[in-house]
Amino acid sequence: MLAYLVMMAPRLEELRRVSKPTGSIFLHCDPTASHYLKLLMDAVFGPLSFKNEITWKRSSAHSDVKQGRKALGNVADTILYYTKSDEYVFNPQYTEYSDDYTRTTYNNVDPDGRRWKSSDITGPGGAAKGNPYFEFLGVSRYWRFTKENLDRLVSEGRIYQSRPGAVPRMKHYLDEMPGIALQNIWDDISPIGAQAAERLGYPTQKPVALLERVVRLGSNEGTWCSIHSAAVAQRSPRHRGLPELDRDRHYAPCHNLDEGTDQGHLWRLDSVQSRGRTGERAGRGGLGRIGSVPVSMVGAGSCGCASSGRQEGRGQGH
Repeated sequence: MLAYLVMMAPRLEELRRVSKPTGSIFLHCDPTASHYLKLLMDAVFGPLSFKNEITWKRSSAHSDVKQGRKALGNVADTILYYTKSDEYVFNPQYTEYSDDYTRTTYNNVDPDGRRWKSSDITGPGGAAKGNPYFEFLGVSRYWRFTKENLDRLVSEGRIYQSRPGAVPRMKHYLDEMPGIALQNIWDDISPIGAQAAERLGYPTQKPVALLERVVRLGSNEGTWCSIHSAAVAQRSPRHRGLPELDRDRHYAPCHNLDEGTDQGHLWRLDSVQSRGRTGERAGRGGLGRIGSVPVSMVGAGSCGCASSGRQEGRGQGH
């Protein structure tokens, strides 16, 4: 483990160096190394740059206990989310409501089939909170809205009154809601199956859905990103820098993101040194600026999905 951490430290430093202030890094690792890697990330990026420890449930329950294992089944990996500075890009993401939630919470249905729930529109705190007092639909109360705004909501069909004299409420339609704000436990993205069309054959490949979520979370359209899957690039206008490790995990096409150029090169990953040193360009024999490292670079404009090279069956980050 010590040798692995010594190998990772300069690579994390390079990730920080090449990223711009708007950049983010998502480091995917397993429970064997996550706590050690967090110490390294704190040292390189700073403790205040830590944003989340994301738990990604990547497999279903194991039957290891039946095979003699005296521990709980490991069904999740960790994604450490750090940023370069306070200027980082963050786009809130949302997941779909469950069927049970929509059925019990949005339990009213309009004739056109639209589901909705209602909320209180009275003004708590009354005049002390600056809420106006007037009569509305036969009910005198302190309200959250002005008379003009309530009349507008009535004309838009947004006000619901169960019977004359009942306190009116406001409609909120299900199809207008963004969903549930994304939390730090991700259990809705499955790993790549053996027969999956996106499977390339190397053991640490990430699902396209996982990469898409990370990129949307930490980047804006038209900015540089550095990720592992070219398939994601074809589905989003965000991507311009696209390292993709080959099956032997030796080379990765990359871009000189620190110069903003669009020239891709192959860099020999096992020759990358610490900050200030150079990497060997594959097949050319020449030296040049480090363009890629075993953990994917953070895009110069926005975000990156980092992954350290773990071999199948061995713990450590990946």
